Amino acid sequence: ASTYDAPNPLHALEERVMGLLLPSVAGKRVLDVACGTGRWLEKLLGWGARSAWGVDLSAGMLQRASAKPSLHGRVVRGNCLALPFAAASAALILCSLAAGHVRNLGRLARELARVAAPAADVFVSDFHPLAYARGWRRTFHDGTEAVEVPSRAHTVERVRYVFEEEGFRVAMSVEPRMGGPERGIFTQRGKAHLFEAACESPALYILRFKSAD
Repeated sequence: ASTYDAPNPLHALEERVMGLLLPSVAGKRVLDVACGTGRWLEKLLGWGARSAWGVDLSAGMLQRASAKPSLHGRVVRGNCLALPFAAASAALILCSLAAGHVRNLGRLARELARVAAPAADVFVSDFHPLAYARGWRRTFHDGTEAVEVPSRAHTVERVRYVFEEEGFRVAMSVEPRMGGPERGIFTQRGKAHLFEAACESPALYILRFKSAD
């Protein structure tokens, strides 16, 4: 949690691309599932969401989120497989970079379907399986050593199938690669020599689903 908000090329790429794909949130009720330190929640509120709430399993992440003035009182600790929110309560749902931490995708899709309002937009993003194949992992440095967070590489096809089984329709699917805007972060982190190789295959997938009318 203490390092999550540091410059990160994966976060930068996701924000650059998904920021263009998101519909207007003005006046909408928004839910950020696996909100972490609230990086998306802050943006959604700034863009005029009627109400915006975040949920995460990590107390450390939520402590960081709650310390941000605009997010105080807007985050709650909970499991994405049993969300502490009412049915049909969100017009837009984000689940950013979290699906790989979930073994049972069917339960996740079912729970998002439960809290999604009719015709809601649901955005799911995560590491691309090809990034895993290239050796990318979810790691952080705790001040002493690098620590890898356990995760799994769900294929894009698998995620689409599971969500469609729960009544969602795929409205958009994109698989962005690193680009020029992310080069500076590689350089800043002393990894400029890895940038060109990182651009050779998709780093993320972003899926936009629509819930049933």
